[in-house]
Amino acid sequence: MRKFSICTVLEFIRRLIQKWFHERGEKVAERTEVLTEHVTKIMMSNKAYADFMAMKAISSYEFQVLDGTRESFVNLQDRTCSCRKFQLDLLPCAHAIVAIRYEQLFSDL
Repeated sequence: MRKFSICTVLEFIRRLIQKWFHERGEKVAERTEVLTEHVTKIMMSNKAYADFMAMKAISSYEFQVLDGTRESFVNLQDRTCSCRKFQLDLLPCAHAIVAIRYEQLFSDL
């Protein structure tokens, strides 16, 4: 035998979800950074990895980036990299960060 009616359970779920959205909204309102914490961690990791790479410019927007034994090709105009992380994550991969630094497009990279 049921203890609660289906309407009571649905109302409980609605209130719980409403509470979660309210708490997340307050957390977001407190942030001063543009990027989320998750994206910031990814970018910091990519930036650290990029410090150990070498790069050769092919053109003003195409670059060959060497990271040890592997080479990747970055196209800043198309926002692509042969490692495919740039396209899949829609964030600059470590290879792209090397090229961006070379072109001095952003001072914080």
